[in-house]
Amino acid sequence: MRIADLAKCGSRKKKAWLSVLVILAGILVALCLASCGEEATTTTAAPSSTAPTTATSVGPTESTAPTETTTAEVQPVKGGKIRWILPTLPQSFYYPEMTPQDLQSLMPGMERLLTINSKRELAPQLAESIEEDPDNLTFTIHVRKGVKLHDGSELNAELVKWILEEVKKAGKLDWAQYYESFEVKDPYTVVAHVTQWNNAMLACLGDVPIYSREAVEKNGVEWCRANFVGTGPFKVKEFQRDQKLVWVRNPDYWQEGLPYLDEIEILHVTDYNTARAAMEAGDIDIWAGASNEQLVVLKEKGIVLKSAWSGRFDTLIPNLVDPNSPMHNPKVREAVEYALDREALNNALGYGFNMPVYEFSAPGHAGYGAAASTKREYNPEKAKQLLAEAGYPDGAPITILAQSWGGGGNTQAEAIKGYLEEGGFKVTLDLADMGRYWGSIFGTGWKDLVIFGICGYDHVNDLIDLSFWWSGLWGQIRLASWQPTQELVNLFNEALALRDAKAVEAKIGEIVALLSKDVLVIPMDFAPQITPVQPWLHIDYPDSGAIHCDLARAWAEKH
Repeated sequence: MRIADLAKCGSRKKKAWLSVLVILAGILVALCLASCGEEATTTTAAPSSTAPTTATSVGPTESTAPTETTTAEVQPVKGGKIRWILPTLPQSFYYPEMTPQDLQSLMPGMERLLTINSKRELAPQLAESIEEDPDNLTFTIHVRKGVKLHDGSELNAELVKWILEEVKKAGKLDWAQYYESFEVKDPYTVVAHVTQWNNAMLACLGDVPIYSREAVEKNGVEWCRANFVGTGPFKVKEFQRDQKLVWVRNPDYWQEGLPYLDEIEILHVTDYNTARAAMEAGDIDIWAGASNEQLVVLKEKGIVLKSAWSGRFDTLIPNLVDPNSPMHNPKVREAVEYALDREALNNALGYGFNMPVYEFSAPGHAGYGAAASTKREYNPEKAKQLLAEAGYPDGAPITILAQSWGGGGNTQAEAIKGYLEEGGFKVTLDLADMGRYWGSIFGTGWKDLVIFGICGYDHVNDLIDLSFWWSGLWGQIRLASWQPTQELVNLFNEALALRDAKAVEAKIGEIVALLSKDVLVIPMDFAPQITPVQPWLHIDYPDSGAIHCDLARAWAEKH
């Protein structure tokens, strides 16, 4: 299907969101930090791409409470309930089995050692500070005192040590291979001893959430899969799988006077038109996961559209594992790039919100522009020429895996198919349901290409975001039919070992350039995270990323 045909197709079909039904346990890892709880920022232990030269720490320095809640004109109102549509609800509340998608709807109740503030900086949450010492290969965690979990158990060093050991065993601790031991120095101090340091470890260590050991040992894992016991400002009140999750105010929350809200109801609504109508009627306060088509309509209706630095890359990932796949030939991968009309695709499907990209970076982030010399703009004749040089003068037969949207189709996949066929490919679309799609990506693999939305920026460190979803270099996530070249691995290792921010940024530029030169990943567009929010709701989402939010300070004006 060509873009000219897309305009006649009517509305874009609703997208089926992530599922965990068949994803193998332990493959995915939590991507992001949770809600911002402490009125503090960081002393720059690892902001953006920076790294320490000596022992440093993340600790409180200043207030980061949203300015909109502290002005003389507008003061927070206590009480009330908000309703929030999210693309998915948890399949498991037990952290060692969770996927990133589970974490989003757990924001009201889950907190971590460190968080990310709206400035994209590390900030304390359940750790008052974490001191990293690259020379002595230690991370010293100072645990916040006086914090109780939802079941009344205490946050202390012993609990943190137990959690770190558990998540390491479960394959949920990034760079687990470098953690040698966890030592309790005193009731509120834990020292992590590592065999090797890198500039991404602090952010990943701070990413670890706190949950109840007592609940696990008393009730068992099966109970914990359907019940969450953490430290957050809200506690689970009701859970109806795949329908709704209701959180109620935690009266014993460790931050005095918070939260402001009494209740947060999270709803799973798959039909975009239904969700939009609820937003227009004022029945929904915030909607994460709205399509660009729906954003256009909501903007016209006066709904606030909020965005920040986080977003998603729409990409084509080639099969680099199977030597029999045409994608194993770099000229064929180049031909794919020349066959794609990114501008037209974005105009038809992006509704003015997305940005066509020709490299794996976006404006304002490290490495942007580093691959300008290998920019491959739309040129179907060049694509055919490359295919002929690669041994496919009559066209290259390829299969593209994509997730089926509502109704069983995928407009984006059809459009990509049309362009590739005009560029000399013979394309078969493999439209899979959610289970088979994600099972293929992380388990059984795909034949030639897969259409894959990669979380673009959701961490303090561009180096983390550059590789987190797809490279497998962390030891936790690995796309089944993709593998990094040795040159790419070497560049990442060099970047991770650096302690100077400018040097890290320069090395990221080299990585972005290599990804483009060898066509290891084929980015198509960057979609900023845009969230419709009612004008009466004061909330910092998505200021700190896709699954970070200071819900303790969220509040709603009377309306």
